[in-house]
Amino acid sequence: MDCEDFVKDSTTILASAAAPSKLGKIAYSIPHQPGTVHDLLLQKRDGTFDLVVWDERVKGVNEVTVDLGQVYPSVNIYDPTRGTSAVYTSRRVSSVALTLSNHPEIITPRSLTLGVLMFQWPVRKKGCRIMFENYLWKPCDAAVSEFIGIVMAGLVLITAPTVVAEATATTAVSAARFLSSIGVNTHVQHGENASKMIGMLKYLGVRNIRDAADNNYNVSGLILLHRKAGVHVVFGPGSGAKTASLHKTIIACRKLALAGALLAVEGPNEPNNFGGVSYHRINSTKTKNWMPVAEYQRALYRAVKRDPILKRYPVFNISEAGAEDNNVGLQYLKIPAGAGTLMPTGTVFADFANVHNYVCGLIKGPVDNQAYKAASNIGVPGFDGIFGNQGITWREHFTGYSAGALATLPKVTTETGWKTDGTPSGDVIQGDMILDVFLDQYTAGWRYTFIYELMDDSRNKWGFYKANYVTARKSADYLHNLTTILASAAAPSKLGKIAYSIPHQPGTVHDLLLQKRDGTFDLVVWDERVKGVNEVTVDLGQVYPSVNIYDPTRGTSAVYTPRRVSSVALTLSNHPEIIEISRRAR
Repeated sequence: MDCEDFVKDSTTILASAAAPSKLGKIAYSIPHQPGTVHDLLLQKRDGTFDLVVWDERVKGVNEVTVDLGQVYPSVNIYDPTRGTSAVYTSRRVSSVALTLSNHPEIITPRSLTLGVLMFQWPVRKKGCRIMFENYLWKPCDAAVSEFIGIVMAGLVLITAPTVVAEATATTAVSAARFLSSIGVNTHVQHGENASKMIGMLKYLGVRNIRDAADNNYNVSGLILLHRKAGVHVVFGPGSGAKTASLHKTIIACRKLALAGALLAVEGPNEPNNFGGVSYHRINSTKTKNWMPVAEYQRALYRAVKRDPILKRYPVFNISEAGAEDNNVGLQYLKIPAGAGTLMPTGTVFADFANVHNYVCGLIKGPVDNQAYKAASNIGVPGFDGIFGNQGITWREHFTGYSAGALATLPKVTTETGWKTDGTPSGDVIQGDMILDVFLDQYTAGWRYTFIYELMDDSRNKWGFYKANYVTARKSADYLHNLTTILASAAAPSKLGKIAYSIPHQPGTVHDLLLQKRDGTFDLVVWDERVKGVNEVTVDLGQVYPSVNIYDPTRGTSAVYTPRRVSSVALTLSNHPEIIEISRRAR
């Protein structure tokens, strides 16, 4: 639209405008106001104040604080680049921190607003901006508010006092422990170049990798990744395990342990696939008999626990126990009395159940709550989860643990992931989904989660990276941002609490309260709604001097910082946002 046409249209709207019966005052200020930042206080016919602040800086941003001169019960901040709803709500606020840049914005302001404008009209015709500024900014009523909405970048809504519901205090969990749950599959033992993967792993911020022998027991590449990228390794015989592979696996795991690189020892990979397990000359696939699988896993567990070097390391069960052809008892970590299994009562197979609960599952996706369903401790149709492997086995329906016991059962996921179609939108979906996966898995009690895979193989497009060791997908960028924002080297000496709540919390919105070593809280709130958005308000239970809001799909810096805040309004879609809160409160 040409600028003159734009201003001409505005006169039609202004024709219905009327001034308030009496103009009011606000004792606001912008300390250290940059030369490109301007402001104008407006008042509508109904007495509402609109404080408009706009920046004309072409490159970069300006961080400013608007002091309002007194405490208001609450304010809403609007950013029209993110929609027409408030991007957050600050309660009991006397100042507002803004990050201003220079781009066109669109919003329809609500009543009782304090507005924030970042203005840059697309057509830079000579005199256009002066015409706009000289003509528009007059006392106005709601009709003019609609016109102002065309260019508003942010609005602050001043409302009546809001009663914050009392919430039970939630104890945080260690951010370091959450980060230590994050892992990825590699294929160093299949010939991938470990030295080229160092930077990839460091960028992701993952702390664990999973690899398997598959007849290659030279673990020098895995030790290199531990030394250079700081990762720890889950290692096992892999697919097609045989009698001889057991001893070789133990030797390889000793080398990893002596180098400080070992995380855990894993049993055979998916005995229902890749030729099964051959133990003492009996093959599980050819005989449709899982006794060789059970006997191999029992022997592996005993060998680890009797080894002076390895005995302190956990053992992961075989993956896909739910595929048992006969009831050998692999649905249990330790077979209980009365289980009626072919292996005897008291047989110990592992310290952790091991599942490949791919988030893509057996359904066409994405669908609402997809990662949440895959992580669930109860049976969810279309997902190969813990229930179908350790509850009631998915192939022959042998009974294992109760649904209640599965919630606290030690368990890991050594494979899950999302196959991108290689398009920009497909890469974004993969990136969003993988963040949800790590969060859902941890909140559902999964100690470790390994995404398949670090880098594409020749057949699929599962990777954080393409097969050239260089090109990162959105999933890599998003995970890098998440691990950077949440970075914490160790757990805090004592975990704290916050009495937060999310009133009327939608079924697709989930939350996790983390705490860093320095005491900082990170409240992660994520939505698994595929279409549309959810507007939620997070009540923090008390007033904090300031909070930082992060969006890991947008980078590692805070997207905004409200001050003197007791609640935060979020517009959520299909990825997490993080509210970072200092322990100090007022």
